Amino acid sequence: MRAGRRHFLALAGAALAAPLVRAAELMPLTKKRVVVVGGGFAGAIAAKTLRMANAEVEVVLVERNRIYSALPGANWVLGGHRRVGENRLAYDRLESLHGVRMLYGEVQAIDPGERRLALAAGTLAYDHLIVAPGISLRPEEIEGYGADAQAACPHAWTSGDEVAALRKQLEEMRDGGLVLMSLPLPPFRCPQAAYERASQIAWYLKRSKPRSKLIVLDASPAPTQMGELFMARWSRDYKTLLEYRGGQKALKVDAQRRLWTPAEALRGDVVNLIPPQAAGELAQKAGLVGDDKRWCPVDHTTYESAQVPGIHVIGDACAGDDMQRSASAANAQGKACALNLAAVIARRKPQPHTYSNVCYSLLNEREGAASLVFYRGDGDLSRLDKGGGTSPGWSEIEGVYARAWVGGILDEMSS
Repeated sequence: MRAGRRHFLALAGAALAAPLVRAAELMPLTKKRVVVVGGGFAGAIAAKTLRMANAEVEVVLVERNRIYSALPGANWVLGGHRRVGENRLAYDRLESLHGVRMLYGEVQAIDPGERRLALAAGTLAYDHLIVAPGISLRPEEIEGYGADAQAACPHAWTSGDEVAALRKQLEEMRDGGLVLMSLPLPPFRCPQAAYERASQIAWYLKRSKPRSKLIVLDASPAPTQMGELFMARWSRDYKTLLEYRGGQKALKVDAQRRLWTPAEALRGDVVNLIPPQAAGELAQKAGLVGDDKRWCPVDHTTYESAQVPGIHVIGDACAGDDMQRSASAANAQGKACALNLAAVIARRKPQPHTYSNVCYSLLNEREGAASLVFYRGDGDLSRLDKGGGTSPGWSEIEGVYARAWVGGILDEMSS
């Protein structure tokens, strides 16, 4: 660990030496400052929670985009009963209501020794740093999945706006066309959402293009989240329209929408190819990923990195046993990290925490179901046996809960 730490600092110092000399300080450090990088479900909530816990601390949220386009609820755009605009939000209320200072730009490097970030416009000093780097895609693991193939076979897995492009392809497809949907092996961002997406596409096709067919090619042998619920209704509602094929990992793809698995080669009119995933690019560059070269090991009490002390990592990038990477988990981690960091700043001892990870799905326009798991973060992350579980079936009241949950978690980020 120490050798790796020295190596990282040497690389970081070399990368940042020139910017630190030449670039201007973007915000001079005048008081205790916490910088949060990444304004998604984990980062925005961490910034807001820190300000609520200690109004004397300056909190700077660094985010690439002025408008955030969320994924929860975006699958419903494919089903035709939600607008993309309903999943967009701005950060102005974090500034006006909570005093979070916004800095729009992309972090190019982190120097943990100097406690400084490098952006294209200059450098930013900090006392404490939280990063919520999200995920990065690994298209290189699928032969042929370069820029042309990605445009032809979109993943629509990192932004709600990308879902609109996939919806457009479905709308333009002829009735009687073939839709292919390819899922990677876990862990990846919210596997349950992938099965919800298949349900929403099938729901759209049944109503609008009933002679069409959807084939779900899953690298896993069976659905990994709420499998029995999804499979039961797929076989009942979409007998000839939706075909599920487990154990069919995508090996190769091309811009003509041809896709190869170990068993066959198929050509779709629309191809939604979700590639393997890992922690976001910033986490990779900063040496925050573990031995698996994919995810970031952390202390699940404080969310301090196990690789680079002094940096806290939250959200989808975190390693966490069998935990489903979701907006719910990211929200909970953002709060726990912020409250424990506020405790450290106030010279109090960080406390273990318990949180729920709830994932809602809509089967069609009205019926929903959910999975709920409780975890305890106390250094390690442990799954609690008591409480939680999966809905016994699909119901309209769970559909109401699903819509309310999405609205609530988006409101919490922006109010």
